[in-house]
Amino acid sequence: MTIDIDLKDTNLDIPKESRVKIKKEKREKLPNSRTNPNKSKRKKIIILIVVVLVLLGLGFLVYKGYIFSHDFGFRFRPEDLLVREEKSLKKDPTGKFTNVLLVGLDTRENTGLLNTDTIIMASYNYETNNITLLSIPRDFHVEVEEGVSWYVRINSIYNAAEQEEEGAGIIALQDTVERVTGQEIQYYAMVDFKAFVEIIDTIGGVDVNVENSFTDYLYPLGDGYQTISFEAGPQTMDGETALIYSRSRHSLQNNEGSDFARAKRQQKIIIALKDKLLSSESLTNPKTLLGILSSIDGNIRVS
Repeated sequence: MTIDIDLKDTNLDIPKESRVKIKKEKREKLPNSRTNPNKSKRKKIIILIVVVLVLLGLGFLVYKGYIFSHDFGFRFRPEDLLVREEKSLKKDPTGKFTNVLLVGLDTRENTGLLNTDTIIMASYNYETNNITLLSIPRDFHVEVEEGVSWYVRINSIYNAAEQEEEGAGIIALQDTVERVTGQEIQYYAMVDFKAFVEIIDTIGGVDVNVENSFTDYLYPLGDGYQTISFEAGPQTMDGETALIYSRSRHSLQNNEGSDFARAKRQQKIIIALKDKLLSSESLTNPKTLLGILSSIDGNIRVS
């Protein structure tokens, strides 16, 4: 579309000499701007640099996505983004649920153990579109193997099997949880506490409403203990604070020292983390996304 604008105003009485003078001044200025090749080159170079940086940034994101998905066992291909075929998740025998085992792994260097102190089965209901979280206490006693009358704490199942064969720990834990719950588990996700802390710090913390005030005088710190306290009310927690809040289990106040209270606090953190991760602020921030990928690289394992 072309727009013609008539700049001539018949109401203005400009002397002829003035009009000629104006034209001469304009003609004298034009060659100066056109004959400045350095300025034009600088603009082109700047534009080229910006374009290259954008392309490099997009390429790096695609590369990180490929490496990330490859390490997780996914098969990510850029051309798949153009295909709109929807892949369905695995379901249990009833076809109504997809069950996922969520595991938090204690990898403290001073213990030398790999105890699974957080064990949660998340179940998605396709009819109601709701997710149910079932927490299993770390001290819950289970059979070492099916049919064997030898009971141990469930949080030691992973470590025992992993010591015998690398990679066997999560399979043994999944089989145990299936026996305990009577449910078939389709997927698992295991994360160590380091990644847990880093992810929460990367997204700027999580918003949690602390239900009860409590103090724990026996929260582990290296080979000893430390005292930690929480006041009731809404607050934003960084990664380390959220970890302490979800792991504390020795308080004598407001029944916060029980495994049930601990499990409830863990579920609060998971829901707060989910809400923050799915917020538009997190999903549209490349720096945040790269930070999350870096945090879980080598610190999380999924089926």
